[in-house]
Amino acid sequence: MSQQQPRVRWGTKRVGKSRAFNFAGIGKPQDSIENPQNGIHLPTSIIPLTSSNNAQIDSSDRILAEKLRADGFYKKLRNVRTQFSRSENAREELRMRVIQLEAELKGNESTTSAFVRSLQNDLDKARLQMYELDRDLAKEREKLREEKLCSNDLRRAKDNLKKTVSRVPNRIKNTTAKALDEVTQQSIKHKNIITPEMRLCIMDLVADGALADTVDHVIHSVGHALGINVVDRIIVRAIQKAPAISISGDGTSHQNLNYESRHTAVIDPKTGEKRIYFLGIALAPSHTSEEQLDGWVKLIRELYGAYNASPEGKWNPLTEYEFYKKVLGMVTDHAADQKKLAALFVELKQLMEHEERGERAIKSIAPEKMLRVVAELGAKKIIAVGGPAAWDALPEAERIRLNNKTYQEVLRHFGEEEFKKLSPEQQSEIEFFIWCGCCMHKDLNAHKGACAQMAQYWEENKKTPPMLLMNKDNAAAVEDGNASAKARVEKASLRGGVKLTELMGLLLKNNNSKKGQQDHHGVYFEAREHIGFFTRFPDTSNTCYQSHCDAAAEILVHLPVY
Repeated sequence: MSQQQPRVRWGTKRVGKSRAFNFAGIGKPQDSIENPQNGIHLPTSIIPLTSSNNAQIDSSDRILAEKLRADGFYKKLRNVRTQFSRSENAREELRMRVIQLEAELKGNESTTSAFVRSLQNDLDKARLQMYELDRDLAKEREKLREEKLCSNDLRRAKDNLKKTVSRVPNRIKNTTAKALDEVTQQSIKHKNIITPEMRLCIMDLVADGALADTVDHVIHSVGHALGINVVDRIIVRAIQKAPAISISGDGTSHQNLNYESRHTAVIDPKTGEKRIYFLGIALAPSHTSEEQLDGWVKLIRELYGAYNASPEGKWNPLTEYEFYKKVLGMVTDHAADQKKLAALFVELKQLMEHEERGERAIKSIAPEKMLRVVAELGAKKIIAVGGPAAWDALPEAERIRLNNKTYQEVLRHFGEEEFKKLSPEQQSEIEFFIWCGCCMHKDLNAHKGACAQMAQYWEENKKTPPMLLMNKDNAAAVEDGNASAKARVEKASLRGGVKLTELMGLLLKNNNSKKGQQDHHGVYFEAREHIGFFTRFPDTSNTCYQSHCDAAAEILVHLPVY
């Protein structure tokens, strides 16, 4: 059974039949038959476009075949239009004949009845023929409407097919580029974890004599020689090779859940290449500085634990002290919690420095001296928990934790002694640390500083300041309270430009759409005598940088209207 062809039309240009027949591998066309779906006479050799031979047709031959079908559609459309025109002409002639017969009938009312009956019969026949012609004409109109719809469908199908053919080169190009990228780009990691295949590769390289320090470089060099771009590196090894690193992080909250994102920046000492490593996003119990620092400690412990568990790490293990020693800078924003985090990290970096020096120092310290320090610190721990009885009552896990903490304090004690033996220049170099804050708050700080300076100007020059605008509660507290309460309320209340922009925002762009006059404001400004288009007042109700500055600019620009 042949596939149903779309009832569409593609124009009037005729194409060679031989090429349209040859696209399916057939020769001379056979006799024509009528397509039952659309009533068009087409060669029987091209009616059954099955999926098997249709798959062999290229895009250009498809267009030729569809153009051939369009010629058949358009030929029938012309025939239908001709028949429709003839039917209209015949109907018009018949209508004129009816009018003539009626006139003759009126003019011969005095003649014999036989003549009148003959005229009446002719008139009835003419009217019957006119009714039949009207019916045929309605059918022809319906056919013409269907053919027009068919031609519109064909035109759309033609356009769609042309668009499909035009997109084929780009699809081929994109597919080729994507396949080339998949072949020429490889990653050491999957979801920030070194893949098992890459671990085996690292083991083989080390087993064959490659130095652990050069494994990462060897992998990238071989990939470059083979035309493959290796897009990742081993983070711990990259940190170990770098003379110094910097860290950065930021946090946000979503549906009452805190998320912390962390990065580290590394410079390759051999190539000078700068790389930023993403250290992941993790949930945090809160956004306090202490919790953020604890997140860094856990992340560093996990990184070095995973590295030391690898074949390369077992052969050449590294300690967490290496990371803290390399970190010489931190980048955050200017928020108070980030400033505190930087200070806490500096303290932690110093403690790690003392612990590392303490580990090296206890190897050469007399046992008596070390036991004396351990006993002193242990006694302080026992006294802190409430005495020997309270110590014995503690769970074993808690006693182990406190003993480990005592060991860390012993290391820091001896490490600090060793650190004090260094010269001031050496100590300064070891403690070197830079904290950088982003500039996102600079505009806000400049705005606040300008407002403070303006308020100070009124006071220093003994001029009358702008009116102090209090809310109802503060105004009542000033009237009913004492002098100290009045001073406190006046200090908390605002005046001047900031208070003006705040009140204008509450009135003209309230965060509650049922309270503000934002729609009236926009309609008023839309009037031709004002600005001529609908506008919104800046949103000072929400926490948004530059919102009060935008409000001040809005008021100044349209001051006459306001």
